[in-house]
Amino acid sequence: MTYQSPQMEDTVLITDDSHAAAEISSMKNRRNYYFPVLDGPRMTREDKENEIVRRINTIARIQPERVLLFNLGREASEGFEKRIPSGKFYHFADTKDIDYKIIGSTHKPQKDLFWGKNNIAVGLLRAKQTRSYLRFEQKVSPKDNFVPGGNHLVVYEERDDIASVITANYVFSINASLLVIPSVQGSETDDILESLYLIYAEDSGEPISKKIEAIRERIRQLAQGIPVKRYKLITFITGGLPWGFAFPELPSTHIFSYPDMGAFIANSVVAERKADPGIRVSITIDPGDSEGSETEAIAEYLSSRGTYVRGLCGPQAYVQNVSYHLDVFPHDLLLISTHAGEIAGDRLTYHFKDRENIARELVVDRAVGFSMEPGSDKVRVGEFCRFVSLDGVRWDDTEKKSGLYIGSAILDFLEYSHNHDNRLEIVNSVDVSRVRGAMALRMYDSNYMPFFHSMADECTPIVFNNACSSWREMSGRFAFGGARAYIGTMFEVTSIEAKELATVFFTKHSQRLLPVALWRAQNDVYGETRHPYVMLGTHFTRIRFGRGDIIKYLGARLRRAAKTWRDHSINASYEDSKKNAADYASFLEKEYKNFAAKWKL
Repeated sequence: MTYQSPQMEDTVLITDDSHAAAEISSMKNRRNYYFPVLDGPRMTREDKENEIVRRINTIARIQPERVLLFNLGREASEGFEKRIPSGKFYHFADTKDIDYKIIGSTHKPQKDLFWGKNNIAVGLLRAKQTRSYLRFEQKVSPKDNFVPGGNHLVVYEERDDIASVITANYVFSINASLLVIPSVQGSETDDILESLYLIYAEDSGEPISKKIEAIRERIRQLAQGIPVKRYKLITFITGGLPWGFAFPELPSTHIFSYPDMGAFIANSVVAERKADPGIRVSITIDPGDSEGSETEAIAEYLSSRGTYVRGLCGPQAYVQNVSYHLDVFPHDLLLISTHAGEIAGDRLTYHFKDRENIARELVVDRAVGFSMEPGSDKVRVGEFCRFVSLDGVRWDDTEKKSGLYIGSAILDFLEYSHNHDNRLEIVNSVDVSRVRGAMALRMYDSNYMPFFHSMADECTPIVFNNACSSWREMSGRFAFGGARAYIGTMFEVTSIEAKELATVFFTKHSQRLLPVALWRAQNDVYGETRHPYVMLGTHFTRIRFGRGDIIKYLGARLRRAAKTWRDHSINASYEDSKKNAADYASFLEKEYKNFAAKWKL
């Protein structure tokens, strides 16, 4: 099976207007080229500045000739204008103002395709295939949910937003077939993930194999009859449901439709360019006894292929050290070998008045992780919060919540929490044995809850998280941080099978397409049924081993990263940002000093 990454178009579009994005995308119709569309930054978030920076970093990787901003709003537009060279930046408010010279090289559409304002993915894909300009009318779109293509099937859980446009552009660029299915409610997805997480915990007397098959059948029914036998590989574009788990008979992978779907795909395309140097630096994490674990054999294999391996084993795998390495140490591949699970916490009931002077009651489950740096009295605190209810309405009750006036309640709560505002009053607190979603990795000293704005010094690594239930929550966190591929497990796996699966995957199959490598490795270990591992990422992602002087590269990268964070510690606007940047800078400066001394740089 040979599936190549598409080439990248020379223009990037940033917008939240799905209809405008579809019209513009229909002008970009070169075969085997991917037209990157990024959703606009979410400017209502506390970290809105980082929303802009993450998109700028994606643009920097793509290196386009031009960047089109369409109806982003003044604050977001100004944020991009400050960082994009003026010769590459174009701002538009009407698609009529965009001509073919502005959007770059293309095959000009020869005709118009008129389409209703729904079912966008199918309409745009048909327009691109027939080199038509997509024009929207006030009518209902045809109900077609299938567009034929190659022997790779993309199954898309339909969303009424920019994800439809990104999906069509992606499917066109890889010459795949497209099947659109109804989106699955978040509560349904959560319930299935919960069933998988508890599959060993609930002692019903039913064999595990029957439990697995029941969950698979439940997912298959939601899929409404995917024609599996006609295809060699499936990509599921999903809101979070691990569809591929239900179809072990062929290789599969997943792409999350929200958030940052466009950036996720673009990062993968860039990493698979022929000019990209491949996997040069790896990190392996094993807080237990590394003797006899898979990390030892895999590190040896990676080293034999010319990869620099940084091993964090035993006492070196303490939370703060792991956190610093994952955040800012440059790496292209990450292997985690430990235990994972949801941790205990407390349920807090808050009373406060929002900015509209409305009295609110918000119930939140909170889990907290602590870490200390050896030889220091500094304690770092990581916190995970899950909303339980607002004003007596459960947060996961979609029907009742639709009639609840939320207003600014959540934004105000986050702001008050961040500022330790005394307007937040805790009126009740009870212990909870497990905070749903508070997934943590067991490290040498404590539990580590990974949360990222970015990771790996912007290297977009491949992550193999060989821990129990490591798909739940963590797949999304690592993807948000910039991982371009993520492999994790749906439920508990024994240490023996985890070791065998990872070893077979890396040493026997890893140079294949990643979903094929994972599928073959699971067939080798489990046969054709159990398959607890699933993948997030583009189907064409591979582990290609690095080229060039890797020691010189890593030394230069560490030195540059240290300077960047030191500069940020001086220029950052907020004291918290200055302090965190200074800590990163000190870590990287020490790493570079030791690295340079060892390798005589």
